[in-house]
Amino acid sequence: MSADTEHPETSAPPGDETFSLARDEISRLVRRMTADGGDELHGVFRVCFEAGDNRASLFVPFSPAFESDPEIEFEQVGGPDCAIKLAGCFPHGLRLELKIAQPCPGHSPESGDVVLELFATDQIACSEEQDDS
Repeated sequence: MSADTEHPETSAPPGDETFSLARDEISRLVRRMTADGGDELHGVFRVCFEAGDNRASLFVPFSPAFESDPEIEFEQVGGPDCAIKLAGCFPHGLRLELKIAQPCPGHSPESGDVVLELFATDQIACSEEQDDS
């Protein structure tokens, strides 16, 4: 996906036809209970790099907190190539560290913002539901 895409499309949660992030949006989140009793968060986030920086971090709070450390999946869906590392994952939130190859020349979506799609799933609720059957 190129950085100049106005509305990067991402996978839609069931029941949603589109789940995108417009240029003027920083994040979009959906939290829902899955059919098998799990707790899932789906989000799209814009990470802005300050002029001259090539590193940034993103903290995503989970409120209410998950019952345990959630299973995390994430992928870059827009912006310049970026190395992304899960720096911490807890029931109350997660932190990602991002690094782009070249320092950002200035602040604008075209100059260095990275767009990420993220899923956090608490499997405890799913396994407890299955154990009770």
